[in-house]
Amino acid sequence: MTFGGLIKGINYTKVFRCNRVELAEGFLNAAGVLGERSDSAITKWIDRKTPDNITDYFLDGQANEPEVLKHIRRGTRDEWPKIQDKFRDVDKCYIDCTTTDKEEFCRSLLKQFVLSLGLLPQELDCDMRTPSINENKDSVGNAPTISEASISSDTQHEMSADQMRGLFARAVAHFDVMEIINRRPAILYRDDSASLNVFARRICDMLVLPYKEKHTDPMLYSAINSFWDKLNIQAVSITTILNRRFDFDDESAFINLEEDEIPVEPERAKRQIELPELTRELISQSADPLDIVERAHAEWGNFRNEMNLLYDEIYGRTK
Repeated sequence: MTFGGLIKGINYTKVFRCNRVELAEGFLNAAGVLGERSDSAITKWIDRKTPDNITDYFLDGQANEPEVLKHIRRGTRDEWPKIQDKFRDVDKCYIDCTTTDKEEFCRSLLKQFVLSLGLLPQELDCDMRTPSINENKDSVGNAPTISEASISSDTQHEMSADQMRGLFARAVAHFDVMEIINRRPAILYRDDSASLNVFARRICDMLVLPYKEKHTDPMLYSAINSFWDKLNIQAVSITTILNRRFDFDDESAFINLEEDEIPVEPERAKRQIELPELTRELISQSADPLDIVERAHAEWGNFRNEMNLLYDEIYGRTK
């Protein structure tokens, strides 16, 4: 769910008794957003998208969750079931719409708010910084499971193969990466695009860059780096396709990467295309950056096969 989708949904219930810009401002201020945001800037976050460098807007790249939780408790009063009713049938929603306990509801809304910004909830962020891998396999796809053992997040030390797999596995599972990649038919929504983009940023920031020269298994690191690189290009491309074809605030926007044809709308594409910063290198390698979009759309089947091979390689299951 996007930040705009969350704010609009809550505002529809009138529980917080303010307009949507004031509602968003209240949440962002409680979260500790750095600097002052104008009404027009907040409106852009609601109607279009949050910045790609969203972590730069918060101290240590994290929302002040205790303050946001207090804000939610105060603002919802005894009317919080109205928010449950609004989001009850929304797919991929982390808001607990069945609980009768206000505290459980408030904590679930907190989690949804943090994720909608493109940040990680602090509990998960800590888990991702301190994972290790359980040698046992779970029952779903024989993927390794993560144990609660702790490792140092100090990048002065090398990261072991098990630690790399553990960090990678937790992120892949949380953001539904393989489910999105292997979905048939390949129908992707804005939430899927957001999940892939956030996953790519977090893996880059927490593993690919800091441990480039500090790992004990070069082949495993290379496989993870290739997985991240290929996914990053596709995630950017999917976002670009959605922005070409739909309005930014269209929550129902979707694409079928195996069957749909992209309509040729050059003028609209020029107006609406907003490539994230991550595409700068890609653009420099192409005379027409939209070629990237067309190639990504046409080669999704090959991409899926390559990603599954890399995923298997990361867990040592290739023969």
